[in-house]
Amino acid sequence: MKRFTKVFLILGICFLLAGTVIAGAAWGIGLQDVSRDASRERKEVTLDAENLSTLCVSLTSENVYVYPSSDRQIHIHYVEGIGDEYVLDEEANGQTGQKTISFYRKESPSGIYFNLSFLEENYDVTIEIPKGMTSSLELNLTSGELKMEQLNLADVDINCTSGEVTMKNLTAEQVEAGSVSGSITLETCEVSKGILVSTTSGDVDLKGVSTRLEPGTVDVSTISGETELENCDIFGSFLAESTSGDVEAERTTICGSIDITTVSGEVDLNLPRQLYQNAPRINTVSGTVYTDDFRYGTNSFTVSTTSGDVSLTAIQ
Repeated sequence: MKRFTKVFLILGICFLLAGTVIAGAAWGIGLQDVSRDASRERKEVTLDAENLSTLCVSLTSENVYVYPSSDRQIHIHYVEGIGDEYVLDEEANGQTGQKTISFYRKESPSGIYFNLSFLEENYDVTIEIPKGMTSSLELNLTSGELKMEQLNLADVDINCTSGEVTMKNLTAEQVEAGSVSGSITLETCEVSKGILVSTTSGDVDLKGVSTRLEPGTVDVSTISGETELENCDIFGSFLAESTSGDVEAERTTICGSIDITTVSGEVDLNLPRQLYQNAPRINTVSGTVYTDDFRYGTNSFTVSTTSGDVSLTAIQ
C-alpha cells in the first residue's frame, strides 16, 4: 500500500471516530434536555401584601406577566426544573414596619437557561398583585418580555436589555423604564408625578397617557428609537431627545413647556390650535420647517435639529 494511501486511511479513521464521539455527546445532551424538560415543575409562592413597601423581581430570559389578583395577596407562579433555583427574600424595616420582598433567579452554574412557557399566555413567570395595592414595583429583566396591566401602584421602575415592555391600564405615581433594544409601550395609563423613559434602539410608544393629576413631566431619551405620542394629555412638560429617531405626537395636549432635540430625526407634532406655549423657536441647519397658525400661551417651546424636518400642525 502506498504511503499517501495509508495516510488518508488513517485520517479517515480519525475523522470517523471523532464524528462518533461528537454524535454520542450530542445524543447524551439531547437526553439530558428531554429529562430536564420532563422534570420541570410548576410552582407558586403566595405573599402577604400588607405593609409591603417594594416588590423587587430580577430575572434573566423569562417572559413575565403582571396582572391583578382576585384577593389581597401576591401570587408568583413559575416553572422550576433541575438546576433552577428561584430565591425569595424578605426584609423588614424595624422602625416603620414596612417590608421589601425580592424574588430572583440564581445564576445557573452552566450559564445556560432553558425556558418552557407552561403558564398563562406563554409566560414563564406570572405575578398577581392586588389591584388596589399602592406599593412600588421594581422589575429587572435581561431578554425576557414584560407585560403589565390593570394595576394601581406607587412607583414603577423597569430595567430591560432586549425584551419588549408593555404597560396597559396602569395607574401609578411615577414610571421609570429603561431598555437597550426592546421597545417600551404605555397605553391608557395615568401617571401623576411623571414618566421617564430611555432606550438605545428601542421605540417608545405612549397611547392615551395622562399626567393630569399633577404637573408630571414626560421625559423620553433614545438614540435611534422612534418616540410616538398618541391621544396623550400631559399636564406638565414634555422633553424628548434623540439622535436619529423621529419624534411624533398625534392629537396630544401638552400644558407645560416643550423641548425637543434631534440630529437627523424628524419632528412631527399635531397639537391643539390654542397652545399653552409661546411661539416655537425652531433651530435647524438643513431640515425643512412647516407650521400651521396657532394661538400661543406663555410656556417655552423649542425644537432643535440638524437635518431633520419639522412639522407643527393643528388638530382639526
